[in-house]
Amino acid sequence: VGNAICTGDQFIVHDAATGGLWSLSNGSMSLSGDTITAVYPGTDTLYYTVTNGCGTAIAMDTFTVSPPVPPLTGDLALCVGDTGIIADAYGGGMWYGGPPHLYIGAQIGDSARIVAGISAGTVVITYTVDMGCSTTATVTVRPLPGVTGLVEQVSCYGQGDGSITLTPVGAGPYRYLWSDGAATISVNSLQPGSYSVIITDTSTNCSASETYEIVQPDSMQLKYSTG
Repeated sequence: VGNAICTGDQFIVHDAATGGLWSLSNGSMSLSGDTITAVYPGTDTLYYTVTNGCGTAIAMDTFTVSPPVPPLTGDLALCVGDTGIIADAYGGGMWYGGPPHLYIGAQIGDSARIVAGISAGTVVITYTVDMGCSTTATVTVRPLPGVTGLVEQVSCYGQGDGSITLTPVGAGPYRYLWSDGAATISVNSLQPGSYSVIITDTSTNCSASETYEIVQPDSMQLKYSTG
């Protein structure tokens, strides 16, 4: 088999005997000066020929160039809390990378893994197959939108004048969907009850939800007494 290398690999060649000439037997590798590049799969022989007053000596070594590992595909961008699948067309490899932003979970078939977004950030995933060849991909875990809510409670028992006004944290833009069907940043004329809202950052398509309570004062109770 000879020396196993991966398509795209580069290395420097040298020999103790100076003044020689480097050459290759075919095109699986290319030679530029003393730099060898693995170009495409196949077997190639590297020769080093030295000619001097004593004659000609040839040293040789054989290299097997492995095929390139296909690129990783799947959910290379997801939101915090989301799960997805990342896969490669070449089976049987090992997965490296993940924390602190990404969790690499259970295996699916021969070449896919479930992944989950843990915290916002980017992480490089490496998939290494036999012969030590590998491919990498950058996975982006996007943050969830943040929001604070200003709640104005019902002023008097039986009234419906409560309100909730949201203040998003971040650049957005944002989309809002309330449990009562409203799609505005604030809702007004609210009766006592529970109101939930889904906030979506339309630039990342990541969503978060919040729930707010509108309450009212107790009703007035009059007590009469006789003297």
